[in-house]
Order: sequence, then structure tokens, then C-alpha cells
Amino acid sequence: MFSKEEKNFYQRHFLLDDIQVSGQEKLKKSKVLIIGLGGLGSPVATYLGAAGVGSLTLVDGDVVEASNLHRQPIHNYQNIDKYKVYSAKEQLEKLNPFIEVEAINKHFDVNLAQTITSKFDLVIDCTDNFSARYLINDACVLFNKPLVSGAIYKFEGQVSVYNYKKGPCLRCLYPKPPSDSLVPNCAQAGVLGILPGIIGNLQAMEALKILLNLGVIQEKTLLYNALESSFKSFGLRKHKSCPVCSSKATITKLTAIHKECKMNTLKEFEISIDQLKEKLDGTNPPLVIDCREHSELEVSRLSFTKHVPLGEIQIGTEDLDKDQEIVVHCRSGVRSITAINLMAQVGFTNLKSLAGGIIAWTNKYGME
Repeated sequence: MFSKEEKNFYQRHFLLDDIQVSGQEKLKKSKVLIIGLGGLGSPVATYLGAAGVGSLTLVDGDVVEASNLHRQPIHNYQNIDKYKVYSAKEQLEKLNPFIEVEAINKHFDVNLAQTITSKFDLVIDCTDNFSARYLINDACVLFNKPLVSGAIYKFEGQVSVYNYKKGPCLRCLYPKPPSDSLVPNCAQAGVLGILPGIIGNLQAMEALKILLNLGVIQEKTLLYNALESSFKSFGLRKHKSCPVCSSKATITKLTAIHKECKMNTLKEFEISIDQLKEKLDGTNPPLVIDCREHSELEVSRLSFTKHVPLGEIQIGTEDLDKDQEIVVHCRSGVRSITAINLMAQVGFTNLKSLAGGIIAWTNKYGME
């Protein structure tokens, strides 16, 4: 039941035919775990709190820094050096006094995962490193909890729903975690402050749909490019040999995900457009793979490339020589990093990502 004050607070939800009072009661009874209170966690926690999710548990071990605030508006300048979970809890309780907010001031680890994951209806991953993402994924599979995951990089972001009704998980797509150095975090690469707000709100929307059994929860990864104002997606499929969610699972209990530190900088994985041009003009040019989606080829395509979409990169390269020199490109150099990691997992040994992607190439060399 709702008090008079709560009825006034949620009255716009009550007007929606697909929510009404019964749907709002579902939200009030829901328990959601939000891991990471940074750029993604900020809008996720704000909008789920405002929507009336009755119990939010926040997990993060970091403190608020001035450099966070352009993309983490749940925090404020007065809370610099305060732990993020306490800063966020303070703001959420001011926003909606009718919800319960628990703050856990530590990073998500195996012990915490084993202790708390089973208590929630839904888990939302708002972290910024592969070690945490894989641990969260494995915990959600082993405790059978749906997971809404988000990621951002410079001007691009993505949202995925994993383990929904025992559907595909993160490891179905990427069986092993890459080195965290493959994709630098916001502190290393920068990020447009508005971007995590967009991606975080998409995560919050998927979370509400799951909690309310509303709409269609599609097994896909949604990609957003802020500079192009475009959304693209590629499908997710349950992998028959997934190490954690298949009948052949080899991961049956939670273990710490150790960071790989084989490379120190992103540059070690990349090749510049000038270096690639020199190689292509030489006597033994590398194979160049375009890992963009089919629809992107209608806009631009380099004649000397082999097209293998990112979602098919492992299957689509099965017949290639794993020792040959291969350069992978996408639009701007983000997805190609993921592509070479996936190819490395199946044995390819001589891989590079084209820095700046097709944008950098065509700006200097055109569509040759």
C-alpha cells in the first residue's frame, strides 16, 4: 500500500496502463544491486531511485574527485573526498524518502559476491574494468540473476542484458577477460560527460522493463555513437561451450578475476594509418579486416578490406592463417580493439587495431 505522499510522488506512473498501482507495488518490493557509482551508476541510481525501486544497494570503494563531477551528477563539489556510496545515498534519500538505500563502501570482490548476490532481483554493472565485469557476470550466472551491463569509451557506449531467463551471458560473447590495458578507462582516455548519462539511462530503462516484465528484453548488445547520433546492435547467442553458463561449464564457483598485464599501453595494440599505408604499399601487405556492421558498409568501405562483423569475428576468421599479419579496423578504433582480443583468444598471433579507424584513414587517404 502507498501513503498519501507516495501516491502523489508516483502519480504519473499510476496513469500508465502498463504500470498502474500494481506495477508500482512491484517496484516497491524490488531489490536491485548497483555496482559502481561513477558515470554509469550515477544516472542508474538516480532514475531507479526516482522510479520507486524500493531497495537499492550501492557498492563502490572509491571517493568523489573533482574530475568525476562532469559525468557523475549524483555527487557534488561539496562531497569531494567523500566515499561515493555515501555521497550517492545522501542524494537518493533527498530525492525519494520512500525508498531504502544501503551503501557498501568497498569494491566488489569474491567474498562480497558470494554474500550478497542472491538477495537481489536484478544486478546492474556500472563498473569500468574487465576484472569486475567478469566477476559480476559469473556471480549473476551462478546465482541466476539477470544482469544489465553498460560500458563507455570517449564518444561511444553500449548496453547489454545478460543471463535474462538463463539467456546468454558475457562469456558467451567474450569467453576470457582481456587485459584491462586493452581499453583505457575514463581517466586515461577521457569521456564526453553526457555519454554515461545516456548509457546509464538506457541501463535503467532495461532494468525497469525486467522488474515490471514490461516490453521486449532482446538478446542483443546496443551500440550508441554520440558523434553520429546513431544506434546499432548485434545479436547475442548462448554459446554451447560457454565456460560458465553452458552444459560444458568449467567455472562452477566464484574465483577472483586476475588482471592480465601483458601490455602496458593501448598503443602496443595499435597501428597508425601511415604505418598501415606503408605496409600496404610494400611487398608483403597485411590482411585488413573491417569489423563494422553490414549497414555501415553502405556509408563507406575500403576496397582492400575483408568484412567480418564484430559479432561474427571468431567464426568468420576460422579459415584464416593464425600467424599471418592482420590489421582490424572499425569506425574509430574502439570495436577493433575488442575484435583483436577475441581473435587472440582463438590463437591469432600477429594482430593490430587501426588507430582512429576508417575515419582517420579516409580523412587522409580517402576511399581508395
